[in-house]
Amino acid sequence: MSVTEVGWSFRSSTLILFAFCNLLLSNALEDLRLVGQKEAITNKSFLTRLKWAILVWGKRRGIGFTHERGNPPKPMHKTRMLFFLWQFRSILLHALIYDVNGMILRASLYYARVLPEVQGLQRLWRLAGVCHAVSVCGVMNMQVKVLSLVFVGLDISSPADWPDLGGWLLDGWTLRRMWGRVWHQIMRQPCTMHTEFFARKVRLTPKTWSTAIFKLFTNYVSDVYCSGSFTKPIGTVYFFLMQPVGIVIEETVMSPVHDTALAQNISPRLGKIIGGFWVLLWMNATIWPLDRLSQATYPVVGHHAGIQHHFRALEWRMDANEACDLVMTIWEPLKMDRNNGVNRS
Repeated sequence: MSVTEVGWSFRSSTLILFAFCNLLLSNALEDLRLVGQKEAITNKSFLTRLKWAILVWGKRRGIGFTHERGNPPKPMHKTRMLFFLWQFRSILLHALIYDVNGMILRASLYYARVLPEVQGLQRLWRLAGVCHAVSVCGVMNMQVKVLSLVFVGLDISSPADWPDLGGWLLDGWTLRRMWGRVWHQIMRQPCTMHTEFFARKVRLTPKTWSTAIFKLFTNYVSDVYCSGSFTKPIGTVYFFLMQPVGIVIEETVMSPVHDTALAQNISPRLGKIIGGFWVLLWMNATIWPLDRLSQATYPVVGHHAGIQHHFRALEWRMDANEACDLVMTIWEPLKMDRNNGVNRS
């Protein structure tokens, strides 16, 4: 859960959330159907049902099922070779963005044992908080793309089974679009199903503003349940609950401003740029509980909460390197003696 620093704990929480969807909140054997499947799976043979169950468990986004979302779109490449070329190009682009993003992070003066005397730099380096999200997004996208090359190459699946994990970053010019279109779609179905279930249980009136707000916050509470806080206790609680707050703020402001003369004179491109800056600022203002670099730029929690953990990791790596050097120091003479026919035993 969000209060844990153990990886298996929040992964188990994710499995429990999906299990509730398939076992308690729906009649999976009747409701979950592959595209083109006309009859319920209950009428099929055991092996067919076993294969279907494996697909339900493995395809968290519902790819190939009737409940699959249309975003992000499926690859439309007609041949596997075109798919490979496209994925290789995309992996290289993500790797370049990830590397440049890492260069920005490593340039921070707040990743040093002695903090800079000019404390005003803290506010400037807080803008790099979004780099944490970019790095996480880049790693996850590259992992999925590499797996797609393996599975399609072995003819286990087709290119159509491998839509991107998320949308293009520049499409997120509002917080709602950033979370609904850009960020990964793996948790959409379980979060939505639990939200609808709780809304029915508390007997909220459908299609009202209060119901929409309840569902919005409940969705992000589900995200909290499936996330881990590795840098600050209950850090994900703060981060995820601030996202629906930001969505409410932006929609409250956009609703009356949308029809004004000023808004009509702003070009769509300029409007997206303004929205992108808003998303950037809000993410940077709320992501610091998850990012050690952002924590280092806050005087209260900075050096102790963010950097000391970073240096413990560096010291562990130094100890590990020294251990490797010791092993190699012992191994090399033994290797040379073996090659020379010397037996030390």
